[in-house]
Amino acid sequence: MKKLLLIAVITLPFFLFGQDYNVMSTTDILINTVLESTGNYLEHKNDVDLVENLEIQTKKDSIDWNDTQLIEW
Repeated sequence: MKKLLLIAVITLPFFLFGQDYNVMSTTDILINTVLESTGNYLEHKNDVDLVENLEIQTKKDSIDWNDTQLIEW
């Protein structure tokens, strides 16, 4: 029991106070934001959304199918 208490007393400060030194400056946050958005842009710059770019153009018929000459033929 004494060994377990000794281990807890020795390791507890490392777990509690060892993580307080991860302080980022505003410059680091800005650089990370720019790098994240740039990476996202470069990853998806060649993606094509087929729904937005789909255009169907219809042409007028060059033959008038209601013409009497074609009906008699």
